[in-house]
Amino acid sequence: MTDKSGVEVENLTDYKVEGNLTATAVWGYKITYSDGKETGDSQEEEEEEEAGSELKLLEPTDFGYVAPDGQIFVKWKVMDESGAEVENLTNYKVEGNLTATAVWGYEITYNANGGEESGEMSVGKATAGEAFTLPECKFAAPAGKEFSHWAVKNENDEYEKLEATHTFEADTTVYAIWKDSVAEN
Repeated sequence: MTDKSGVEVENLTDYKVEGNLTATAVWGYKITYSDGKETGDSQEEEEEEEAGSELKLLEPTDFGYVAPDGQIFVKWKVMDESGAEVENLTNYKVEGNLTATAVWGYEITYNANGGEESGEMSVGKATAGEAFTLPECKFAAPAGKEFSHWAVKNENDEYEKLEATHTFEADTTVYAIWKDSVAEN
């Protein structure tokens, strides 16, 4: 609402009308946040977003959501009113009610295992119960070596090869495994 000089009136509680006012309806949509837990004590919160505004999702901690034991927050899974998942949230304009469900999982760290950590290997976030695609190795290989595959250490401290995708069940360190380079002729 603006007063006769065009200044926006923010607090109407004790506002004393001293002239013409212009009221403009601002339409919005409901964003329902869910903690994503499949237990009887799951939580939901609602926020309003202005129609046409860029979606800015809050953090789970803004609602007091706590990750399940041994897990971290991975992302929000956002669904529109039809139940379709919103795939690209970059610059997404709010044009309807949405549901944002917290997705929990595990932190995946990468160990160069003798290679040089000169390449950027960001910590991965694997969704609990879903296959995680391991990234390309960006570590610099030791002299005379090249990347072979990713592996984890088992309870006997031995390396076990991982496939290109793997379903993790805990925070995990993944190790680069190197093999002898094939000399080019």
